[in-house]
Amino acid sequence: MTLPVITLMGATASGKTRLAMALYKKNPARYDLINVDSALIYRDMTIGTAKPSPEELAQAPHALVDILDPAQAYSVGQFQKDVDALIKKSHAQGKIPVLVGGTMMYYRSLLGQIDELPSSTPESRAWIKELFATKGAQECHQMLEQIDPAAFKRLHPNDTQRVGRVLELYYLTGKSMSEISNNNSEENKHLSPLEKELRMRRINKKLFNTPHYNLEDYYTDFAQLTPELCLAPQNEAGLYLYHDVKGKTLTSQYNLLQFAMYNQDRAQLHADINNRLEQMHEQGILAEVEKLYQRGDLNRDMPSVRCVGYRQLWDYFEGQVDLEQAFANIAAATRQLAKRQITWLRSWPLPFTQIPTNIPVAQQIAIIEKVLDFALEKNYEKNNCNSH
Repeated sequence: MTLPVITLMGATASGKTRLAMALYKKNPARYDLINVDSALIYRDMTIGTAKPSPEELAQAPHALVDILDPAQAYSVGQFQKDVDALIKKSHAQGKIPVLVGGTMMYYRSLLGQIDELPSSTPESRAWIKELFATKGAQECHQMLEQIDPAAFKRLHPNDTQRVGRVLELYYLTGKSMSEISNNNSEENKHLSPLEKELRMRRINKKLFNTPHYNLEDYYTDFAQLTPELCLAPQNEAGLYLYHDVKGKTLTSQYNLLQFAMYNQDRAQLHADINNRLEQMHEQGILAEVEKLYQRGDLNRDMPSVRCVGYRQLWDYFEGQVDLEQAFANIAAATRQLAKRQITWLRSWPLPFTQIPTNIPVAQQIAIIEKVLDFALEKNYEKNNCNSH
């Protein structure tokens, strides 16, 4: 029997880790947890990444946590290799991998090959640093209007990290990120915005998570879940088929049971983010970042330091902002991160199943287990038919 793979996606502070650990603890012999968060891979970065505590990790072990020093880099390509090995290991042991985290590009890499973007070089990093120092953030953003109009419209001038990356890619390749990513492929560019929207419209298109969502709504939606809504079909080659917002068919070697924790109640989401930041402050995030800063071998251009929370406090230790402003910047950056994650989810390739964030964990687990039962029953029926 080919076992499925569970992916548990969602915005920051939506309760993904809590749900994954509860699912694991209910039946440890059935599941393996795999981290899909680009910040949790780093050692000595615990408080600012909301990493499960050592005690929690002992009770519910996560693969791909604390695997690198903050001075090291980790690519999407490396994630693909590592997660493929972990999935195969889990399946060989008769277990179901549960992928949990908030790095959407990692999840996207499971749905077929993604374009491998060239890595930074010392020369390209130096060029970007000098460019921002001489021209400033506003003028660098303005340069995108000619180099990559799509990125110019999409990115805010203050998002220096992503503006810099688009400029760096142009420096390295002479192409825009849009060209490299093939966002306007021949297969999709003829579709009108309405046609693209219709391709994404699902039968149960009502979003679960509204501010007024309650258990009565949950039980109604739970009863309406069907295998057709939750499971990806297979082609003749045995690959699983998913459909993106542009109407493109994506394939995966894995039977991905995709779940999205999506909270439309922005006020509650922002309150949850603020509560998490208060906890980080109390737990000692300032001391954690100061220890990294004092190492002397890390800088603000490294992926680890660019993680939300770390780069804002880096500014504080470099004397660019006071502590109050640094924490205000962390809150703003965390809200922006959640917004980007939600934007990914709004156009995420189907099928996937939404999980309400404002119902008890037991009911959230019931959704996962129901879809998992669909997948296992379908797989059993298929194997049983093939045996006759």
